[in-house]
Amino acid sequence: MNINVLDCTLRDGGCVNNFNFGNEDINKIKEQLEKSKVNIIELGYIDSKKGTENDRTQFVSDLAINNFLKNKNRNTLYVAMSDYGTFDFNKLKNRTDDTIDGIRVAFHKRDIDGAIANAKIAIDKGYKVFLQPMVVMKYTNDELLSLIEKVNKFIPDIEAFYIVDSFGYMNNDDIVYLTAEEEEDKIIGQGNAPLNEDGTFIRKYVKCRQDADYPVVAPDQVDLVDVSP
Repeated sequence: MNINVLDCTLRDGGCVNNFNFGNEDINKIKEQLEKSKVNIIELGYIDSKKGTENDRTQFVSDLAINNFLKNKNRNTLYVAMSDYGTFDFNKLKNRTDDTIDGIRVAFHKRDIDGAIANAKIAIDKGYKVFLQPMVVMKYTNDELLSLIEKVNKFIPDIEAFYIVDSFGYMNNDDIVYLTAEEEEDKIIGQGNAPLNEDGTFIRKYVKCRQDADYPVVAPDQVDLVDVSP
């Protein structure tokens, strides 16, 4: 069995500090991960709406990531994540030795066709593509199988298709479905917030969403938690 290790400190860790690592620490973390011989380093998000050019791992474009790829380790795969609708893949530059090597395309159920189109664009430009449906509890088993069949048909060259359930196995009985109106004013934690075995939050502060805002609050202020990031 061939097992590869992916580290997402610079991407998932940004949910705690709003991606404000600073250029110096971004480089230090990347260098230490390279020394540890991690196979895949996820450097952050590509998000043209919320991203910036420097000091953060929420990048305004793929080109902004190149500043941290001047001394790439040839045995390491460098990737970034992009949520569907936050970046125009038509503006993605062709893959070279000086760019990231791959992209994780995350999408909601309503955006399946658009996500597949983005994945095809990235593959055509030379990138390795990893496809991730989000909030998988909203899919039936038949819908997931249908999605996999569609992916195999239209983009058979993707590196991986995977399903994420950040809490481990969950039953539908564990989930409360709320409309946008019912969510109003509620502080909702991210689905990838790390938990102790007893279900309590590990970290002192939790990245959340509340209406159009994204507060970072103490665990006792969290009303609900999403089922997926």
